[in-house]
Amino acid sequence: MLSEGESKIVLRGSDDVKVEIDAKVCEPSEFLRNQLEDIENADVGEISVPKVEGAILELIVKFLNHHAEDALVKIVHPIEGDTVEDVVKQEWYATFINELHEKVVYKLLLAANFMHIQPLLDLVVLRIAWLFSKKTPDELKTLLKFEGLTPEQEEKARRDHPWIFEK
Repeated sequence: MLSEGESKIVLRGSDDVKVEIDAKVCEPSEFLRNQLEDIENADVGEISVPKVEGAILELIVKFLNHHAEDALVKIVHPIEGDTVEDVVKQEWYATFINELHEKVVYKLLLAANFMHIQPLLDLVVLRIAWLFSKKTPDELKTLLKFEGLTPEQEEKARRDHPWIFEK
């Protein structure tokens, strides 16, 4: 149970790595808000996050800490611009997401979705859209495991989603 004035909690990742976070910065995460409500009624200061490894939790805590001080301006759709920086004018957020390796970005996508952190999810999806825009149709097919398409399925995909095949 969080005592009066206490606001630090521990997030335990799927790999048992523990990351400390101030409860005050958890607002953007529906998952953490719900868990914090449960903690108030229990003798626990730790939240298990079973689908997120510790290294990704550390990135999430970094994001939430910064978001508490300087909230990410909503990303407007449709997205206009050729780079993340064209869309996200806040330098910290653009740097944060652009410095991550592509595989980490995909893990962060899953974690932001699991933890229901909409601002982070929006930022990650923007980066993935940018990553996808730089790939050839064959690279996208491999990445999305579309290698087994029949000629008929590929023809339908080309008809329904021609932008995927443009380069």
